[in-house]
Amino acid sequence: MRFFSISFFVETGERGVAMLEFAIVSLGIIFGLLLTFDVGLAISQYMLLSQAGYEGLQLASVLPDLEDTTISGPEVNISATAAEIVACVDKLPSTIACQHFLVQQRIRSALQQINAFDSIGIKVGIPDITTEYTPSTAGTGVEDDTVSVQLEVDYNGFFLPALPLVIDIQAAYLYEDI
Repeated sequence: MRFFSISFFVETGERGVAMLEFAIVSLGIIFGLLLTFDVGLAISQYMLLSQAGYEGLQLASVLPDLEDTTISGPEVNISATAAEIVACVDKLPSTIACQHFLVQQRIRSALQQINAFDSIGIKVGIPDITTEYTPSTAGTGVEDDTVSVQLEVDYNGFFLPALPLVIDIQAAYLYEDI
C-alpha cells in the first residue's frame, strides 16, 4: 500500500509532450526578453543623440553671424583642415561655413563625452549632421529666423535590423546685433 504516491502525469507519453511545450515556451520568453532589451537600447541611443542635438542647437541659436543656408542649402558633415579651423577661430575668410562647423563640432564633442561616461556600454555611431539657418522672409508666415539641426544614424541592434534614427529639431535664432 502506497500512501505518498503522487503522480503528476497519468501516462508516460505525456511527460515528453510537457517537456516539449516547456522548451517552446521558454524559447519564446527568452527571445521576448532579448528583444525588449534591444528595443530599450535603441530608445536609449535615440535619447543620447537627441541630447547631443539639443546641445548643438543651443549653440547655433546664439552664435553671431550664422551663415545663411537658403542659397547653398543645408550644411552636412563639414570637415575642415587645421588651417581652415584657425581661419574660423581668428574670424578670417574661410572656404567653409565656420559657424556651422562649430555647431557640428559641438555635437561631435557631446557625443564623445556621452560615450566616455556611458556605463552601459552603448556606443553612439557617427551620425550625419545637418545644420541649417533660415532667415525670416516676408510672406512665408515665418516671423523669426530659425536654426535647425538634424542627426541621422542607423541603429544596428542584436535582433533588430538596421533601424534609422532621425533627430530633427528646430529653434528660433536668438542672436541680434546691438
